[in-house]
Amino acid sequence: MAKLFKIKRNRNSYTSSRYLLNGISGLCKLFLAPVERNRKECLQQAKIAKLVQDRAIGEITLAHKANAVLLQDLQIEIKKLEIIALKHKLGDPDSPFAPIID
Repeated sequence: MAKLFKIKRNRNSYTSSRYLLNGISGLCKLFLAPVERNRKECLQQAKIAKLVQDRAIGEITLAHKANAVLLQDLQIEIKKLEIIALKHKLGDPDSPFAPIID
């Protein structure tokens, strides 16, 4: 009669630990995915808010520069008018506002 031997296979400890670790990491991902998604959304909203703020600052800076140029133009025009008024006061004959002397 032949004896029957049952071959019992034992898993490698590395393989069983790897399966266990994969299962645990899968569960962690399942529970932590909403938190990570929320964090990414908050980060994206912060980036958008920063871009909006930078755009507003840029528009204010450009408006300030444009106003400064306009103010300088107005000051030049004021000086020109003051010069014309002084010429008129002195009686410059080349001035269009020269007084008529009879």
